[in-house]
Formats: sequence, C-alpha cells, structure tokens
Amino acid sequence: MEIDQIAERILADGPDPVVEFRLRRDVLCTSPATGVESTWIRALEQAQRTDGGWGRFHTADARERTAIPTTEFAIGRALALGLDGDHPVVARATRYMTGLLSGRIEFPDRAERNDRWATGVELFVAATMARVVPGASELDDVWSRWATILERTFASGEYAPEAEALAHREITGASVANSYLVLSNRYAVALLGSRIGDLRAGTVRQYLEWLWRLPTGVGYLSVPLFGAPARNPAAIDHWFTSLELLGPFPTAPKSVEWLWSECVNNRWDFGPRWPRSSYLPLSESWRTPGRRQHDHSTRVLALLRACSGR
Repeated sequence: MEIDQIAERILADGPDPVVEFRLRRDVLCTSPATGVESTWIRALEQAQRTDGGWGRFHTADARERTAIPTTEFAIGRALALGLDGDHPVVARATRYMTGLLSGRIEFPDRAERNDRWATGVELFVAATMARVVPGASELDDVWSRWATILERTFASGEYAPEAEALAHREITGASVANSYLVLSNRYAVALLGSRIGDLRAGTVRQYLEWLWRLPTGVGYLSVPLFGAPARNPAAIDHWFTSLELLGPFPTAPKSVEWLWSECVNNRWDFGPRWPRSSYLPLSESWRTPGRRQHDHSTRVLALLRACSGR
C-alpha cells in the first residue's frame, strides 16, 4: 500500500490532533486548515522561561526533575509536535538562541575546562537553531567554518582524521581527535545538512558513505546505520533520530526496505517509547487503543515521505 493510502486510513481512524496535523502537512503535503494544539504543546509553553529557553541548553541538570530537561530537547519536542519557526514558543526560543550565538546571553550549562568547549557551545546552539531557521544569517559564519572543515577533511576523497584535526586547529583552535567534535557528531550532521545545497555533491556523497559505515553510527546516538536497530526502545528511537537528521542527505534504500518490512496491517508499532525520547508521544495518551500505532506510524510515514523526495 502506498504512503498516502496508509496516511488516509489513519486519518479515517480519527487520530489525535498532532497526528492528524503531521500526517496532513508532512505526509500528504497538504495545508491543514488550522494550527495544532495539544496538552504536550501547552506543557512546552508552561515550562518555557522568560528568556526563551528551558534552563540548561545541552546538558541536563541532574538536580532538576523535569519532563523537559534542556532547550535542545524542547526544540526537538516542538518540531515533533508540528510546530515551526512561526509558532510563539519556537520564535521566542529562536531569539534566545540568537542571543546565545552573539554572546549577549550567557550559555547556561557548566563549562568544560578544555579547548573544545567554546567550539562545542557554538555548534550545539547553531545546529539546534538550524533545525528551525536554517537560512538565518546568524548561522552563516558557523556553517561556513564547519563546511570548510568538512571539505578539508574529505579533500583526499575519504575521511582523513589528520586533515580534520589540522583544519580544526587552524579554524577553531580546538583539539578534536577522538572527541565529540569529530564530523560524525549529530550536531555537525544537523548543521551541515541544513544547507546541503551549498556543499559540493562529491563531498556530500563521501561524507554520507563514511557515516553509513561507522560501526558506532552518528555521534551521541551510537546506533549503526547499516543494519536494523536492536529491539529496545532507546536503540529504535536513536535509529530513527539518526535517519531524521540525515533526511536532507540521500538515504540508503536498505533503511526504507526495513521500514516497509516492519509494516503490519498498514501500521507500525515499535513498542513502548524510550522515556528520554523528545519525539514520542504525539497522541494525548497511549491508553486509548491504537494511539501508539498512530504515533509510530506517523514517524515512519514522515520519514518515508522525506526519503521519497516529494
């Protein structure tokens, strides 16, 4: 059955508002009549602070027990719920991130004492902001630096860690060998992919081939991309997140094949959600029969639509 047909069948079930909105906008590619509202969006609004953030940006404060641990998490949650840069919650967060990039607002996380921290902070903020407003002029310099590092790293036609380390030393001043700042990290992937049309096609191909072969997958997510994910909620969530980050890049057909093989009765169901997932749930409650299938199916269908290039 085709993507559109499955989406229409789920809509015929009378899904919750976020699922309906996401299916219409991101799968059927139509314009929903109105915006989306849900208890999850209200929770984001209520937790947002006056400065536009949600407390810590990248690293959660272990002393605080909250459903929205960081601003990074909140932006991922907002996008999953169907919000975009025009929504007041996201617009306030974008102004906050602009302030962080300019130095007007102090980064809220505890600083690391090494030569990577300043580069890491800039990347965390820029990559998160690029998910909302990829064309923002405030991102130009950061994107250009990372694009230059990418080009120099793959200048030989394949990943060269020595070239990457030298490029960072000369451009950012950071020592990155075997650190979280190597080009496989999720933030570099998100930032570079936000303007993929400005990268050389050959470099994009080399970069993607390298990422796809990594036994540890995309940095911070740590799930190999070349096979089916392990059958546990965290691995499945990280596998989906990896492919969603790679959405602007050409997607390997084996991933699409595996997703279709998991379709049962025109639905997908990957079981309980990972408690730290920013994506799920979409529906108001999974206690209502079928809502978990609606949510998993919406995530799959949106990914399949992105892979189809429509």
